[in-house]
Amino acid sequence: MKKNIIYILIAVFFMASCKKGELARFPVEKSFTDETIKLSDLQKLVASGTEGFKINVESTTGNSYSGYLRFNGANDAKFVLDNNLVAASTPVETKYAFRSKQTNAVLTFGKKGAFTALATALKLDSTYSYRSANKDTIVFLGDELGTKLSLIKAVKKDADEYLAGNMGKSMNAIKNLGAFKRYFKRLTIGANAYDLMFNGETKFLTINYLKNNSFQTFSSYYTYTNAGIDLATPFVDGATVMTSFSDLQVDLAANSGKLMTAGVAGIITNEIAPVAKDGTAAKAFFNSPPNGARWYSYEGFTVEGVPDAYGVKNIPGFIMLIFYPKVNPAYSRLGFWVNNAYGKYGPGPINEFPADGTIKFVDDGDFGTAPPAILPIVRNTTNKWQDTKGFYVIKTGKNTCDLVSVTDAKAWISWGPEK
Repeated sequence: MKKNIIYILIAVFFMASCKKGELARFPVEKSFTDETIKLSDLQKLVASGTEGFKINVESTTGNSYSGYLRFNGANDAKFVLDNNLVAASTPVETKYAFRSKQTNAVLTFGKKGAFTALATALKLDSTYSYRSANKDTIVFLGDELGTKLSLIKAVKKDADEYLAGNMGKSMNAIKNLGAFKRYFKRLTIGANAYDLMFNGETKFLTINYLKNNSFQTFSSYYTYTNAGIDLATPFVDGATVMTSFSDLQVDLAANSGKLMTAGVAGIITNEIAPVAKDGTAAKAFFNSPPNGARWYSYEGFTVEGVPDAYGVKNIPGFIMLIFYPKVNPAYSRLGFWVNNAYGKYGPGPINEFPADGTIKFVDDGDFGTAPPAILPIVRNTTNKWQDTKGFYVIKTGKNTCDLVSVTDAKAWISWGPEK
């Protein structure tokens, strides 16, 4: 165990706190000169949405959410939001009120209501000042955090589908794509082929493809709808323009699916290798972690669509895996961060970069032997990490990526910044 001699315990964590009084305050717009007219006008605008409103919620941290909100005359409302599958599938009742604040019309949700509880968890506002309106849309700005809330008039079909949980069905279809046995989800439209990588946590879609024998990549945030997803940025590849995916159907048993986009049917297959290789991704992963030094994984390996297949989260006190590319000039480290310290075990492989653009972690000893109770977990994780064929590096966001086993694409692990 050569690395026992040079074993170093690294425990540097930073915590930042922000007192409520330190939050930035966003100026509210003087929408009307008369308080009474302002409130009555806002109430009329809301009342005109007889079938409720589709909603978009945009935080100042970059996260966005979509859903549906329906007011009634008793200061009760129902809403669904695409922050998780349950919230998107099941309408929840919440309290609301209109009032005046500094001569502005304000929409506020009850302090103990479901919307406020959700907003607090997602770091969104629960009180909004009126900003603008046109024929179909009312825009509000959060008083404390600057959250933007847009209400877009819904039609009866929209309302019925939201209240029936159809948006949850769209979320579940995307989730099921992640349960395919192999990593690569290949969308084929006519003669064109695209690999789709959905980051469900950030709602970020990456599309990789080959054009003129050159690797190409596209990325966009997306929101869920009753029919599928809408892209924040359209994808354009020649005559192919994708703004949304609809009618997404997934057959888990067959690891296949189909959808509609741009009025054209596409099929989804499960492939063993990427449609195009990014020759720069492996070295970028190694040389440029999000904080300059380390990558973090909170679930370990997914194998054949099963998250945390080796059970790293079952290690007592487990917090995360840490990949430290340059823990030493000669080797890297896959560390098990347990009880706020590195476990005295785990591999310290040498890193190789084959000409095909992949990355390999070659066995060069470890940092000790894991306790017997967790030895199978550590051994399985180590063996897969040091798979002799290495990994494709697939970028899935600004600071996130997946490492996918070259052997059969049936094992992968997601990396990102510290949470």
